[in-house]
Amino acid sequence: MNSTTNGSYYKVLGTTAKISQQRIKEKYIEAVRQHPPETDPDQFEKVRKAYEVLKDPVKRKEYDLMRKYGGKIERMLEKASEYVANDEISKARDIYEDVLTLNSTILSAKIGLMFCYVIEDELDKAYKVFHELKEKEEELAEEGSDLDFVYSVFAKMLIQKDHIEEAFEVLEEGLQKFSVDNALITEPLTAVCIMLEKYDRAIEVAEMAIPTVEEETVEDVPSYIIWIHTISQIEKWSMLSKIQSRFRKLLKGIDDEEDKVDVFYALIDEYEEAYDHQKYRLAEIFLDFAKLVQGNQFDIKEEIKEVKKLVRLEKDFHRLFHDDKIFPLVLRNAVHWYFGDEFHPIVQQLESQFTPAVIADLEEEEEYYAASILYIQKKYPALYNYYKEDWDDLFQDLTKDFNREMKRGLKKFF
Repeated sequence: MNSTTNGSYYKVLGTTAKISQQRIKEKYIEAVRQHPPETDPDQFEKVRKAYEVLKDPVKRKEYDLMRKYGGKIERMLEKASEYVANDEISKARDIYEDVLTLNSTILSAKIGLMFCYVIEDELDKAYKVFHELKEKEEELAEEGSDLDFVYSVFAKMLIQKDHIEEAFEVLEEGLQKFSVDNALITEPLTAVCIMLEKYDRAIEVAEMAIPTVEEETVEDVPSYIIWIHTISQIEKWSMLSKIQSRFRKLLKGIDDEEDKVDVFYALIDEYEEAYDHQKYRLAEIFLDFAKLVQGNQFDIKEEIKEVKKLVRLEKDFHRLFHDDKIFPLVLRNAVHWYFGDEFHPIVQQLESQFTPAVIADLEEEEEYYAASILYIQKKYPALYNYYKEDWDDLFQDLTKDFNREMKRGLKKFF
């Protein structure tokens, strides 16, 4: 739908785009009087075409949008994506709605609109769009998307807004509809199960994604990675052996050199992610698997040595929280040194318990404080050795005024 050659339809009727719908007919009559068909047939035909469009609110809306965006739906979608990236959701929603006014079959606009509705907590509207998309499986495929992608994206949108139960239901429905080894569904579903403390179901879903020995290929590596993350998150380390030998066999059996490199770096990425989040035991597992794939070509001996040391540190650190003998300020020091970030949630949570008054009272207990450091040295060697200089400096500061008898007496505390 284009403007007339002499200007817009509004100009043809002698008005502007701000005119109310009620006054369109009035302007049409005035234009016909000025350009009657008997004496000015060409201009009359332009007036008639303009009126046919502008008198209909739906056609007028379409015409206005075409004038605004120059008829380029791709440009509109790009602009909407920019708004989403800048968290200008209401502006993005308006554009997606405009696109669908112009062409209701643009499914990418529907997906974008569904996202906007979820972010704005208009769940009824979001579900309506979701159900519409479920009926468009073939059309989605033609646009380069699949229905499992829609399920996954919708669920992740819900998770983002803390609608965890709703996401669980969407993903469970998706699991019934698609293959059990579909990572788009199983990966977020296992995460949601863990959020809802449905641990048995999380394990069950993760196991579903792993095919039989006869059917598995290099394409199943992501399913094993999901499984490993699942047992890590729910701390069911005893289950690792259940699939560890199978995964090792799969990795050793990769023959294609390009596949080897891809899998190696995928595992290294997992290692680095776990390492950065101080999940050292998980990091060690991924590093050991990576070594199986390309151990001869990539020298990762130093990384293995370092991460094994950190695994021992991690174990000591977590044991510390269950030890009633630990002096509170020693625990506080360990937490600060381990995370090295005053804004870390665990640091913040711990600090909420240590008011200045509490700290002042505890600092009066110098002997107990110093004795607890000796206890750390004996019972938590990895934790002590990793921060040895810090522990030693603290111990020296605490005991600088102690006589020999007081130092000997420190052992009586434990």
